[in-house]
Formats: sequence, C-alpha cells, structure tokens
Amino acid sequence: MNDDVKVQIKSTVLEGLGKRKVMFMPMVCVSSFMLVGYAALDTTAPEIVTTSLDLELNDAITPEMIQAVDNKDDRSAITITVDQGADYDATREGTYYVTAIAKDSFNNESEPVQIKVTHKDSKAPVISVKEGVNTDENVIKLRYNSDTNIRQYIQAIDDNINSGNKGDLTDYIVQENELDTSKLGSQIINVSVKDDAGNEAKKSIPVYIIDDVAPDLQLAEEGNAKINYGSQFDLSNFAKAIDEYEGDLTDKIEVIEQQLPDTNTLGATGFVTMKVKDSSGNETEKTLNLTVADTEAPNIVFSKNNFSVKMGTTVNVADYVSVSDNLDQNIGSKVVYSSSTVDTSSEGKKTVTVTATDESGNTATESFKVNVYDPSKFAGDAVVQAAASKIGHAYVWGGSGPNVFDCSGLAQWSYRQAGKSIPRTATAQYYGASIHLSSYSELQPGDLVFFNTLGSRFSHVGIYVGNGQMIHAGTEATGVQRTSISSSYWTTRFTGAARY
Repeated sequence: MNDDVKVQIKSTVLEGLGKRKVMFMPMVCVSSFMLVGYAALDTTAPEIVTTSLDLELNDAITPEMIQAVDNKDDRSAITITVDQGADYDATREGTYYVTAIAKDSFNNESEPVQIKVTHKDSKAPVISVKEGVNTDENVIKLRYNSDTNIRQYIQAIDDNINSGNKGDLTDYIVQENELDTSKLGSQIINVSVKDDAGNEAKKSIPVYIIDDVAPDLQLAEEGNAKINYGSQFDLSNFAKAIDEYEGDLTDKIEVIEQQLPDTNTLGATGFVTMKVKDSSGNETEKTLNLTVADTEAPNIVFSKNNFSVKMGTTVNVADYVSVSDNLDQNIGSKVVYSSSTVDTSSEGKKTVTVTATDESGNTATESFKVNVYDPSKFAGDAVVQAAASKIGHAYVWGGSGPNVFDCSGLAQWSYRQAGKSIPRTATAQYYGASIHLSSYSELQPGDLVFFNTLGSRFSHVGIYVGNGQMIHAGTEATGVQRTSISSSYWTTRFTGAARY
C-alpha cells in the first residue's frame, strides 16, 4: 500500500473523530476500517501498452520488455506474465504471437493481450582459431607441408543453431587465397562465411610456416654396423641425412668424435659420433658403432661367357671360372656348380649356376651361359641371338668385339658365336657367301644385308632379324642398335644380301 495514501486516510479519520466528538473506538477497529477503505479505493486493472517486440535470434522474452500502466501503481509494482504458446521458437527467424496478462498490487488483472514478437538474425558468424591449434599472439603456426585447407585450423560459429551443422558453419568457410605450406615464412589467408540469413563475416588469418623437425639421421644397421674386413671407412656408406624441408643433407653431416677400428683385425670395434643441422637450426646427433667383419661375398669371374658351341662339344664349366675372396685364400674348394659340364646334347640356350660361399657365409651366384647349335642347320637364329646380345654396345671403327664393334666386325663376331667363320670386311663378306640375294622378300633371319652409305657398293653391312628389321653397328652416336630397313634411307641404298 502506498505510504502517502495510508497517512492521508489515517489523518482524515482521526480529524473526523476529533471534530465530531464521536464515540471512542478501539484502535484495532480503526485499523480495520482503514484497510477496508483503502482496498475499496482501487478496482481498476492495469493496461498493457506494448503491442509488438523486435528481438534478435535466441533472445528470450522477459516481463521487463512489456510496458503497462495503472491508475495507482507504477510499472515496478505491476506483475506481467507471458504465455508463449506451443509454436513459439526463439531459435528460428519469424513472427510469433504471445499472450500477456498484467496484475497490479491490488490483484486487479488485465484482459489477456496478444503481442506480436518478431525474431530476426542480424548477427554475422564468428570466425576463430580452433582449440588446440598452435598459435603465437593470434598467429597460426603450421609445420612445413601441413594441410593447405585453412578450415583445418579455424572455425565459424553462428548464433543460429539451425544454420550449417547446429550453428557450425566451418564447412562453408570460403578460402579466398591459397595457403602454401611448402614455403617457410608468414602469409595472410583471407576467409569469409555467410549464415542462412546472409550475414557475412570476413577475417584475415595470419599464418606462419615453420620448420621445427630435425633432419632424420639414418645409420646403417640401426647404428650397430659391420665394416668389411680390409676396407677403408667411408661415412657415406654408413650414414644418410634426410630433411623433410631441405631434402638430402648427407653432405652436411659433421663428425664430432671418432675412433675407427683396425679393419685388418676381425672383431675390432670403434665408433663415430656425428651430427647434422638444417638451416632452421634443428639438429640431430647420433653415434655409429662399428665392428670389423667379413661382409664381402666371393668374386666369380668367367673367362668366357654367353658363347656358342656345336652340339656334342664338351664344355667343362670349371675351365672358364675363377673365384677370389677378400679374406679366404682357398675359396676355389667352396665353389658349387649346378652341373659340372654343359648339356650339349640338344640345341638351345644352356645355363649352369655357379655358387661360391666364403668362411663367413657370404655367398655369390653367377650364371654361365652357352648357346648350343646344330651345325647341320642354318645358323641364322644363333647369329641373330648373338647380335641382339650386343645391342647398346659402342661403335668403334675397326672394332670386332666383344664390347666394341664396327658394322662388319659385329657381323663376323655374331657368326663366330654361331660356329661359322666369315671374312672381316663387308665386301669380303658379300663375296664369300654361298648364296646371294637381290630383294627384301628373299631375306631370312641371319642373312647379311648390304648398303651403299659411303659411296661404295658394300660400305655398310647389317644382320637381318626378320619383320623388316636389322641389327647393325651404325655410328658412334647410335652404337649397336636394332632398326627398320623399310625406310627410304635404307631402301634407296640397298645393294644386296648374302647367306652363309
């Protein structure tokens, strides 16, 4: 009850009693009269004057937002209750209607009033760095070659939980320029994002690319390596340094301390402590432990290999093999042959495997090959096989094998591997043949084909291999090669063919 009203009522009552000299009344009766009289003075309900509210998305309606007037009470004494109804949703944009009722201090209650409430989304999303991302004074620090998708490091959150993934708009961030993590240093990445209401946020993200990974110092046998008996220590054979940014830093390895073993003493030990540092100052240090041991396999050498013999020829493999070892002296007794002789009972390529094992268990294996041919048959295929084995070898004027050739030298060598002896020069090879041919259509594999390339009739010779191709020792630039003889260069220079 308003104190001024109480005082006025009390003064009026007392004044009336005194002037009219009314009968004395107990104080409790006077008080009752005052209260009843005061209540009777206010029977008017308050009036709600607010008809609409414009609110931001997610803002809750509070009674303080609604204005009301009363004939007696001021706003602070008026109680307002709001019924939002089942359809009201402050998390979604739209217009809603709520019902409000006002009650004054005398319990006078207004009629229900509908208030129009409009929720709008006018706030842009907030772009920020994700939790756990390495930052330094708001600068994102990324390692060299990190993911170039900026969305891996930042997020966009909107107050509208119905946008994106429950308000998370990170997947909708637009990266306006490329993030290059292959270059060290600073760069600025500009990003933007819009929510469903079209509110846009823009931000410039400072990024610094760093190299904080030390080079990988790779040691042979995980740092406990064997050094071969009698060898010289070469660090490059035991250590390699690879940096993820600068690549191979093997030549940057520095030896800090070393005690090399005597490699002429089996079982001797030593060590090498080394370090490597990249240009960013990242450093790796490791120690290599060395033990002298016999790690080298025997050396198997053939005095002659991959040659041709007639059927029935006896070929003892041991006659063509020599074996040596860096440590063992009597290594010849440890050589094993898959066959002591070559099977020459039939035509074809025959192979014998030669294996040698030293006292330390190091094993070497080589293949001894012989082409067995039937002398009663035309040796064309054997000639072609021999010539084909020399493709890629060098051309040298006057060369007749086994590793360098001129054109007639290759022809003579190839025929020799097939068991036939022919003259050395191209002209002599043509005239020494038993059969002479004048066209491509008559050619068989192994035939010699002749060309005028230097002004003389038989200045060049090749070995026909079939399908319009020949193998020949062409020039210093080409060496021994396979080529087509169907081109105009060769067809216009063809002078004949010969068969032995």
